[in-house]
Amino acid sequence: MWQIIFIIISINWPPNVLVWDNDGGLFFTDPELNQRVGVEYNLVRALRFIGIDPEVTSSLPDSATLAGFDILFIVNGWRDGDFIPEKERNLIRGYLNNGHSVYLEGNNVVYNYSIIDPDFVLRFGSYSHFDGNPLWNIDTVLGQDGTPVEGLKFDYPFGTEPDSSVDDIQADESYGGQADTFFIGVGREKAYWAAAVGYGFGAFKASPYRTLTSSVVFGALQSTEDVPDSIYRVTYLLRILAYFGWPRILLVRDDYYTDNYTDSEVLLRDLQVLEKPYTTWYVSQNGAGPTYESMRKFAIVIWDCGSDNHYTIGEDVNEIRTYLAYGGRFILIGDSIAPDLESIGAIGFLEDYFRVEYLGQTSRPPEEIIGLDFLYGLRSPYDATYGEHPSVIDSIKPSFPVYEYYFAKGPAAGVSYRYTDEGRANGARTTFFGFPWSGIRDETIRQATLDSLIHFSGGENYLYSQSMVLTTRIEDNGILLLMNLKLPPGTGITLRRVEPDSRVLMETVFTGKPIVYFDTDVEEGLIYRYQGIAEINGKVQVVWSMRIPFTINRTGIAWDFATGMLV
Repeated sequence: MWQIIFIIISINWPPNVLVWDNDGGLFFTDPELNQRVGVEYNLVRALRFIGIDPEVTSSLPDSATLAGFDILFIVNGWRDGDFIPEKERNLIRGYLNNGHSVYLEGNNVVYNYSIIDPDFVLRFGSYSHFDGNPLWNIDTVLGQDGTPVEGLKFDYPFGTEPDSSVDDIQADESYGGQADTFFIGVGREKAYWAAAVGYGFGAFKASPYRTLTSSVVFGALQSTEDVPDSIYRVTYLLRILAYFGWPRILLVRDDYYTDNYTDSEVLLRDLQVLEKPYTTWYVSQNGAGPTYESMRKFAIVIWDCGSDNHYTIGEDVNEIRTYLAYGGRFILIGDSIAPDLESIGAIGFLEDYFRVEYLGQTSRPPEEIIGLDFLYGLRSPYDATYGEHPSVIDSIKPSFPVYEYYFAKGPAAGVSYRYTDEGRANGARTTFFGFPWSGIRDETIRQATLDSLIHFSGGENYLYSQSMVLTTRIEDNGILLLMNLKLPPGTGITLRRVEPDSRVLMETVFTGKPIVYFDTDVEEGLIYRYQGIAEINGKVQVVWSMRIPFTINRTGIAWDFATGMLV
């Protein structure tokens, strides 16, 4: 009988969370529990499910005590009037100024305080001109593509207490940060309005913070999938925490025969250097990989196989499929995974769930690996100690290469994939590397790669690519780009076009004024991908990226808040 070894490493986890139960004693009927519960009840239950035991209070503590909490959740229910007194509003202002994150929920909170105290809601990147009372009822809540909640869809209890006067919220950047609509509410008459807004302020300020305001009740959201309401809400909660800079990561160490976990040990140390919260799962001791029941408590799963042979990974793919089906974020690493899956007739798993085509193994070790797309600018010598003949792969559109081998221009070494690019439900994201993690020899590049992968998977905190205002307009004869960056003046910027060809469009120095470029060498029906590259704190990195289909009649472009792309 195998002994289960599931070790929790206490690096930055769990965050210290305070829930301010400010609903004034409101209750509603939870259909899953078939009982009346307080507005805060299901939020607290979800936090405890993923290992956070929050402190719940009916009144805010003083500023010194409040400063000891990493995240503040405020639930107000469907109260009306002035239910957050001025003293508490000032406490919250100070808490934000100290760099903390706040979730602010209430059917009427944004509209009411847009009148009572506009500065307060503008600090949340939110404003409201429309009171939801008495006509605006909703029955569906849709996560918007390109935001941390992309792909999520909830039913909402139409006509019940939580559906009382659900206000419209507008994203507002007048306070100086980056705001975006996360959820849209849909009524029975198919009217649409914003129900939740995320806001990031001050990537280069002394005290950056993030907020999420919502006019729908977290605890009243109901599953549209074949899982209980409470479990589907956990996926949403994990996305919130990742957006706030607290991604919960599961590191699956499946490389026992790679010199006794050597490859995953390198990855573990990189997580520690980056101060990312993680839990480890040892496959050889457990006798199998984690089940969906275990993985669903994590925002991101990183599964490191090193250079081990994995004829048994076919036993794990059903659990991974389920995790991805409900919106998981998954990174799979190893040079023997693809050939092993092919040998048992299971290569379709990589093709269907990672959009990866397996082309074979290299005939000799690569000299270097070179980053592409959101890893552009990263380049490292290849360490063949544990992966002399890594897998050569290619992307199956709409996935895209993120690493390539130096000697094999064209076929990829790593591929990333966004499920929403094909309209697949729940917004899963995957990355597959066909080489061991330790193959990235340069420690700095390796850690920058990991940081960017966590960013892509929805777990980065304050991104340069998100600390900007970028607009674009499709003209009859080109694509007009206007970039108002939040970068330090004097920063050198290189604007590249990387799809459908690769070229440098301009090199300039950021002066604090918007950068404008008009690309006229375009063709109707093609997709154009642009990147801005800068050196910040001695590190060359992609500070923003966007992907624009050139269609003259296109009327709207969505900002991808989690990846820094326009889609």
